[in-house]
Amino acid sequence: MASGHQIQVYDLRHLWRMSDNTRESVGISDGKSSARWHNWALPMIGFYDNGTKGDPCTDLNPCMTSLSLDRTGTDGLITSEFRRSTGGAPIVRWPLNATDALLDTDGTTNYEGTVHATAGYRTPVWGVQGAATDGTYFYFSGTCPEYADRDPNDPATADLPYCIHWAKPGSAPHVLTYGPPLIQNLSWAPSSGRLWGINERIAPAPGVRSVFSLDPPN
Repeated sequence: MASGHQIQVYDLRHLWRMSDNTRESVGISDGKSSARWHNWALPMIGFYDNGTKGDPCTDLNPCMTSLSLDRTGTDGLITSEFRRSTGGAPIVRWPLNATDALLDTDGTTNYEGTVHATAGYRTPVWGVQGAATDGTYFYFSGTCPEYADRDPNDPATADLPYCIHWAKPGSAPHVLTYGPPLIQNLSWAPSSGRLWGINERIAPAPGVRSVFSLDPPN
C-alpha cells in the first residue's frame, strides 16, 4: 500500500479474525483479540521508505500515492504521486524480484537494502491518482483538461468526471476516455488486455464507488 514516502507490505496469509469487535483497543486483552471495532485485522509485516512523514515530495525524492503491477516483461511496480494543482507528477518503475515478488533490493535478502528505480517519467496531467502500463503506453487517471482548476475537495466540483489519459514515454498524453469522478488506482491485466480502475467518493458529493474496465484501442 502506498502512503506517501512509504510502501507498506501486508500478507493476506496473516488475515486474522478478531474474537471481540466491541472494543476500541488493538491487541489481546482478557484472552480476547480486538482491532478497533473491526472483525478482521491485517498486520503490516514490513515497509520500504524513501523519507519520513512530513518530508516534502520532490522529483528526486517523490511521494508514492498509487501502485500498480507491471507484468508486461520483467516484473515491476509502478508508483505515481498525486499533485492537486499542477502537472509534472513523477511516475517511477521499481524492479520486483522474480522469486518472491518483493522489491528487488541490493541487500543480501529482499527484506533489506536499497531499491534502485529502473525508469522515471513526469506527466503533465494534473491530479494523477493512478498509473499503469501495458508495456507500450502509460495510462493515467487525472483531471480532465477542461476541469484543470477544480478543487477535488469542494463538494460542488467533486462529482465532475475524471479522465483516463494515455501516452507513450516521451510523447504528449491525450484523453482516452471520460470516467467516474475521482478515479484512483489503475491496473493493467495482460491476460485480457484490459485496463481496470476504481474511484473514490468524497462525501457529501453524489455518486457511488465504481469498479470498471475498458479495452483500449491498439
